[in-house]
Amino acid sequence: MLFKLDEESIENEVTRIKGLTPTKVRQYFDDVKGLKRKVEAGLTEKQIKIQLQLILSRAIYDTGRAIERKNKEEEEGFKNIRANIERALKAENQDITQSVKELATFFETIYGRFYYEKKKEGGDKEDE
Repeated sequence: MLFKLDEESIENEVTRIKGLTPTKVRQYFDDVKGLKRKVEAGLTEKQIKIQLQLILSRAIYDTGRAIERKNKEEEEGFKNIRANIERALKAENQDITQSVKELATFFETIYGRFYYEKKKEGGDKEDE
């Protein structure tokens, strides 16, 4: 298993992305979930890797934007998202389709908890 889904690991992941907005995290979640659906529909291994590279490229871009804005919390959040996508992309001893499925489950778990924590902190504010 590429990603730990125990309570402590989930809390740690949520803490690492706390500087991001729910909308931004949701965009990544939607991308990964959409890729999982494509994988289940028969996307080839090469196409899967290309799609993951595109998602990774956006995370790299978002990291650069955070650095430009000198927003350390946001930068750390995007770096964490990048690291998780890279983990799935570079997984050894595992089929890429399985890596994408695990990444999607991981993102779903993280996003649910993240969204709850953000709403608890700021009520109905979606983005700042």
